[in-house]
Amino acid sequence: MAAPFAVKPLKQPGLIDRILGGQPIENALIEINNLLATADNIKNVNDEQLERIFQKYKVKNPHRFDKDFNEIYRTYLTYCLSDKKMGEDEVAALQRLKSLFALNDNNAQNIFRSVAEATYKESLDQVLMDGHISDSEKEFLDRLQNELKLPDEFIKNIYAAKAGGLLQKRFDEAMSDARISPEEDRELEALAKNLHVVPNFDEKTRALLNKYRLLWLIDNGDIPEIPVSINLQRNEKCYFTCNVDWYETRAVRYRVNYGGPTMSVKIAPGVRWRMGSLGVRTMSNQELTRIDTGTMYLTNKRLIFMGTMKNTTIALTKILDFKPYKNGVDIRKENGKSPFIGFSDNVDVFAEILSRLLMAMKR
Repeated sequence: MAAPFAVKPLKQPGLIDRILGGQPIENALIEINNLLATADNIKNVNDEQLERIFQKYKVKNPHRFDKDFNEIYRTYLTYCLSDKKMGEDEVAALQRLKSLFALNDNNAQNIFRSVAEATYKESLDQVLMDGHISDSEKEFLDRLQNELKLPDEFIKNIYAAKAGGLLQKRFDEAMSDARISPEEDRELEALAKNLHVVPNFDEKTRALLNKYRLLWLIDNGDIPEIPVSINLQRNEKCYFTCNVDWYETRAVRYRVNYGGPTMSVKIAPGVRWRMGSLGVRTMSNQELTRIDTGTMYLTNKRLIFMGTMKNTTIALTKILDFKPYKNGVDIRKENGKSPFIGFSDNVDVFAEILSRLLMAMKR
């Protein structure tokens, strides 16, 4: 790392300064910087040198530079910790700066804590870069914690955030295609072990991970068979089941009054005949109607529905097309009524399995 301070040129006096015979007040800070930059050792800089600068620039209240002094102290402290350790000369130099700038203990401690935490975070990032912490790296971090006098609670929290964040990033990358392969599973497990992190997923996340694992198996032609209690045909295997609502399109008829002009004709006291009111016609419209509720089974041969009122079977060879939606799947049959099967859980899994089965039958 370069030296903490470098000599800077002084600012030229402005018009008002020249008229009043003064110097830019900013030059006081620049001269203090240059004094530190040219000193053989900062611990040897004395109060008289600083006082001469204040007198030269007529600085009556040095506390006006407190923020700047804090930054100078922070800059030198950062330089001292660049090699992740603090020598005796550096400690003495920091004490000299603290005295020169009249920094109170609380202020100096806050600056040290801030720089120490930033230094540890940077070192931890470097250690975690390869996703593995060796024994030597662990010892290095322990020594650094002691050197920086950082409390265990901070170390615990920052490690959990950094290591957990790295693991979360790898999980997000693995899940970006909505598929998780066995190889990705092994890599994530190894990463968690190397980082000494125990993944803590909520129920929703665990369910999503299992779904992505299943989708990978389906994509790669290894659809898991599930046991069912219904009777299947020979060599028939069930791959999916869930509770569904069975819908079919039905023609809904309703009456519409004659839409032409109407008029009233008085034919007796208190009695009127509404002309046109007898022109009533019947309209029809196709609407999805829930026919039944029950359990659906998808096998390598059929789509089976076991309802409360009736059972229905559709051979996969009779399915021309299907369209998945968030709330179910629209099945297009070769003949007869084409149902809409309503369900909301794992529609994507059902669609992937059905797509694979239909593709396999066309080969």
